[in-house]
Amino acid sequence: MKSSERAVEALEEIIRMMGYDFEVKSSEEEGRILLDIAGDEEGALIGKKGQTLDALQCILGRILARHEQNGPAVVLE
Repeated sequence: MKSSERAVEALEEIIRMMGYDFEVKSSEEEGRILLDIAGDEEGALIGKKGQTLDALQCILGRILARHEQNGPAVVLE
């Protein structure tokens, strides 16, 4: 499974467990995985000063690192 596919699956599962329904699309650019999140309640997912978004990005990075030591960075948009 590609890193981008793994990142999308993991993020969709986390978001679902948080009680939200967002669409996640991925692309790769300059050695990074860009994940675009779209939905009705994006503000709730971003959190105060972007803290929730930053935490999700950190968690996804750790999930991918378990499968690939020097894998691409993950950026949530």
